[in-house]
Amino acid sequence: MHEVETENPQESASGQTDWRSWLTQRSYYDSSISFDDYRLILEFGRAMRIRFPNPDGFEQRQAELGTEWEQFRTQTGLEWVQVKSAVADSWQRGEELIADAKANKGNFDHQPTFGEDGKMTPRNLDEPNR
Repeated sequence: MHEVETENPQESASGQTDWRSWLTQRSYYDSSISFDDYRLILEFGRAMRIRFPNPDGFEQRQAELGTEWEQFRTQTGLEWVQVKSAVADSWQRGEELIADAKANKGNFDHQPTFGEDGKMTPRNLDEPNR
């Protein structure tokens, strides 16, 4: 079983109240699932995105992620079908964080896009590097 960090990637600088408000606006939000469980679910999604690099997308990894969740789910008691949308959301957030990090490292003015081979290109090909 893999350890998942407990830091919340979606928590804003202003604190947990903003994070909870953000969560309740998501289409998959279910008030019967605790915020503590959602925190673990979102961390799981982020950790799995880091584990599986580009060009593997969430859709291509769903079966594997479901299996990984079955090993992890004892911490929440929730089934894969109950958490899949939240994990996908967190996976997407991981994609954005990775793109931001690569853009900053590459000194691009805008977030880069990625080709099928996983190579980074600037959004605007005419855009010069800084």
